[in-house]
Amino acid sequence: MSKNNDKKQNTMNIKENKIDADSKKTESKENKLDSLVKELDSVKAKNVALEKEISDVRDKMLRSVADAENTKKRLQRDKDDAVAFANSAIIKDLLPSFDALDLAISTTKDDGIKKGIELVRTSFLTSLKKWGLDEINDEGAEYNPERHEACLFEVNADVKTDTVGQILQKGYMLHSRIIRPAKVKVIKPE
Repeated sequence: MSKNNDKKQNTMNIKENKIDADSKKTESKENKLDSLVKELDSVKAKNVALEKEISDVRDKMLRSVADAENTKKRLQRDKDDAVAFANSAIIKDLLPSFDALDLAISTTKDDGIKKGIELVRTSFLTSLKKWGLDEINDEGAEYNPERHEACLFEVNADVKTDTVGQILQKGYMLHSRIIRPAKVKVIKPE
């Protein structure tokens, strides 16, 4: 019986050894699995950090592109304004000549001379309109302090708001920008 017992004992030892080996393999697999999970978590964290960094870089790049576009547009607008208003100093210097022509037209009694002066003024103004000059001719319009300089006032019950009653000196605009406001007589309501 001792042989049988020895055999049983050997079989049991083999089974225990096998269980121990399986247990060690399982522990080893679990350790490897834990290690892989930790490594995966680390990779995920690095991935999230990299995605945030990429997003930040993308935002900075888009802002830089937008800033460059805005700068380009501003420079183009400044250039266009410089070209459009380059002649404004010369045109301002010519305005007293228009005033003199207007005075000559209003004081001349000879119709022939008057028509000649009007033709010169019209021709002169037509030439300057090509460069963007326009007259402010708002007689009867509502008074606007941005377009009109009030020099005289009159009270009248027939008007409801401040109104331009008479233009004393014409005003001018260059490309919709006022270069000289019109001097006017304002009619005020009672």
